[in-house]
Amino acid sequence: MKRNCGRKLVRQSPKLVRAQCETVVHLDDCDGKLGAYMASRSRNRAPMRLRHVEIFHAIKRSGSISRAAELLFIRQPAVSQALKQAEARLGFRLFKLERGRLQPTPEAEMLAEAVEKVFQEVDALQQVALNLQRGATGRMRIGCLPAF
Repeated sequence: MKRNCGRKLVRQSPKLVRAQCETVVHLDDCDGKLGAYMASRSRNRAPMRLRHVEIFHAIKRSGSISRAAELLFIRQPAVSQALKQAEARLGFRLFKLERGRLQPTPEAEMLAEAVEKVFQEVDALQQVALNLQRGATGRMRIGCLPAF
């Protein structure tokens, strides 16, 4: 079946169209409900993806988009686009341009504390993975007696 349902052309069975359009009984009812469904999904999504967090951290550390791109081994337009997406999802600016450098906004400074915690946890995760790779697993118990 082929039916224009809101923003995208749906070529699926009626059951799949029903799932995308919530409580659609007939395909003809689909037009008005997909927009409301998509709007409700966008309100419930996470404000930042992990990639946005990584890019935010790189920009904050380096002070520029081009140097952040170098740190992440990606191209500068990809960093710019991801920053715009993150700002759009959050609903506020993360950086302002001052004398050729990106300066974090007060909101970004508050966010930076949480991002730093995330990166500390990622470092701990990498250390666990490295230990597992080396075969250094197990527990060590140490007992001691009091000295009189």
